[in-house]
Amino acid sequence: MVAVRVILSAPLDGFAGRTVEVRTAGSVGRVIEALCRQVCELRTRIKDESGKLYPFVNVYLNGEDIRHLKGTETRVRNGDEILIVPAIAGG
Repeated sequence: MVAVRVILSAPLDGFAGRTVEVRTAGSVGRVIEALCRQVCELRTRIKDESGKLYPFVNVYLNGEDIRHLKGTETRVRNGDEILIVPAIAGG
């Protein structure tokens, strides 16, 4: 089990504060799932009905977009930092 710091951008931080420590093993996907169990209100804002991340939700592991790594299967280590940023549309 590792401790990962999850940083929530402004549209999400009202549900749990700016940072949340998540303890789990494995991958970015497992961290996100554990986060959603800790803060239930986040699930519908970052995942669709099938449990996949919405395409407009950007996730970074230690500053690198997980889309350029192994997506939600990217392995995490103790002390890693995950940033979750939903895209904002407007005009």
